[in-house]
Amino acid sequence: MQVQSVSIRLNLKDGSSNDLPLVGNLPWILPKDDSVDLALVPLAPDPNIYDLRPIPDSLLATEDVIKKESITEGLKLVFSGFFYQVPGLEQIQPILREGIVAMMPDEELVTTTGKKGKVYLGEVHAFHGNSGSPAFVDVGGIRGGVFKVAVDYRLLGVVSGGYGEGEENTLVLETPLASKPGNSGIAMIVPASALKALLNDPRVVAIQDAAVAHPAQPSKK
Repeated sequence: MQVQSVSIRLNLKDGSSNDLPLVGNLPWILPKDDSVDLALVPLAPDPNIYDLRPIPDSLLATEDVIKKESITEGLKLVFSGFFYQVPGLEQIQPILREGIVAMMPDEELVTTTGKKGKVYLGEVHAFHGNSGSPAFVDVGGIRGGVFKVAVDYRLLGVVSGGYGEGEENTLVLETPLASKPGNSGIAMIVPASALKALLNDPRVVAIQDAAVAHPAQPSKK
């Protein structure tokens, strides 16, 4: 697809927002596994200017964390996404939605890329604007024989798509961008392990190392 320009809108700490106009396409880094519906672009807005909250590696629900925390079906699921009907005049207004982890399949499913891969399913209604939303699972309560009083969230993965109800109640996999009336309420989530693998990709690590060796000058509003 030929992309002529990209615009990224970010909230500022002064209560306003700002667009980052970028001419041409971005240097997207795609996973080597073509079943994974993720993409990464090297971009580091100034945290002193932009209202950002990074997600540390310690919050990623990787395979070892899933086993340790006994993460399974039925746990509370929350994600934050873009409500395009109410984009916000001064700042972006995110929307929060919740549900439960519906299925953590042992076998591979067809993903939104059309390839078979590992994904999770959540009983949570995802629609246009929710693609790419971070999905968090609450590991509080009794987990692995240990009782946690407060809520304790881990990043289960990234919302990729969902199942729409087609003719005769058949379920059709589609992305939130292409979703039509009849959403079944089942969302597809790309696992955090796939996200971590992309972040640790040698191509990404090389860019990070170069940025550390030659830091850019602080951006201005």
